[in-house]
Amino acid sequence: MEHLSKILNVVKKEIINPIINKRTGESVNNLITYSISEPSQVTMAEKNVEKQSVFSVKLFKLNGIQWVFDDDTLGIKDEAFVMGADDLIDRYMDEVLGGYNINKKYVMNFSTNDLGINSWSIHKMKKNQMPTKSQRVLGSNWECKHPKATLWLCPTFFEYYTEDIKKIYFQIKSN
Repeated sequence: MEHLSKILNVVKKEIINPIINKRTGESVNNLITYSISEPSQVTMAEKNVEKQSVFSVKLFKLNGIQWVFDDDTLGIKDEAFVMGADDLIDRYMDEVLGGYNINKKYVMNFSTNDLGINSWSIHKMKKNQMPTKSQRVLGSNWECKHPKATLWLCPTFFEYYTEDIKKIYFQIKSN
């Protein structure tokens, strides 16, 4: 039994914690207790954390022109929103926040769970079913029903979600 306990600790330290730390900044000990009896639990736990997480990125206009985001936890810097995503952010800014203000700092929160007030959602377009390797390289196409918009999410999206997510909620907050 002591041998199994040592194996479990190694698995937590070397495999599970880095996965969860990458996505949430928390250790596995704070989230869930694992049993060595079912090998699929590592994968199940990772998917569970993904689905329950709210991710936050710093949102800003690079040189006052292009919407980009930074995520210090993943080492992402100046990642651009393009091909409709930038237009949707502009619409959100206008309709929800009363327009962009260069003097404010913005944070975009996103999750597979509804974020409540001022939360908009996007849905993965049907022609992109399971994310194959080539789709991961190419990104994925999404639509927003209100306001009506289509957009593309680049492969950086797969830094946050590893499975076929069909709906994402997002909201933007300012200081």
